[in-house]
Amino acid sequence: MCDEDVCVGIRFWETGQVHLLSTDASGFWTFLTSQLGSYYPTPRLITDRDLETKEGTTVTTA
Repeated sequence: MCDEDVCVGIRFWETGQVHLLSTDASGFWTFLTSQLGSYYPTPRLITDRDLETKEGTTVTTA
């Protein structure tokens, strides 16, 4: 994606659901997933490998 490690977290107030997008190839942000391991509802982690570009459209895998 780029020459940086990126980690973006979003928590929805209404449901408490956490979504993380991580392009961390170095492992720098790995501590976040272990810290959120006991969080409920279980956070959804999406990596740059989960994102694919297909015919100019970005799709995520569930």
